[in-house]
Amino acid sequence: MVTTIKLPGDLRDELARVARDDFGDSTLAQTVRALLEEHTKRRILEAYEQLRARPDDWASYVGELREWAELGAETVRRSGE
Repeated sequence: MVTTIKLPGDLRDELARVARDDFGDSTLAQTVRALLEEHTKRRILEAYEQLRARPDDWASYVGELREWAELGAETVRRSGE
């Protein structure tokens, strides 16, 4: 589905410039999607930083990652038997 959004002309021009200069002549829709993806990644990284600032919570998170990695490795080993 495609829809129309109303933007002030100067904002549309700025978005077109960003699309041209920073996203290899992408369409405005592709540029907005890329900007939203960048925003999402930034928010995820900020959440990790906040978690890392709490050493006990970070250690718990890392420990859980290790457990999942070990479980995955064990599953791969068993599937090869």
